[in-house]
Amino acid sequence: MKYEVILPDEIDERLTAQATASGRDVVQLIQIAIGRFVDGVAPLADLEWSPLMRQRRTELIDKDIAGTITPSELLELVDLDQKGNEYYDTLAAPPMEKARSLHQKLL
Repeated sequence: MKYEVILPDEIDERLTAQATASGRDVVQLIQIAIGRFVDGVAPLADLEWSPLMRQRRTELIDKDIAGTITPSELLELVDLDQKGNEYYDTLAAPPMEKARSLHQKLL
């Protein structure tokens, strides 16, 4: 089935940046996000992160690089990436002020 979705500019820019950073295309990222939504994967309520999760993420990254990752493993990797990023952001938030300052200088 085909749908047409008009995204606000801010979301479009963030989505494009995420696609560029991840090496995936925008359509694939949208499919992953919708799949997570319809599967009932809720936003992270708790920030659990364990050595086993870190090890599994590493295994999935290796499979992704090798080109042998399955679609379900890719969803798992996206989930582990999100959990890891949110966990590490609670330990040390990204230095956004310096990034904003640099961005303004570049404009």
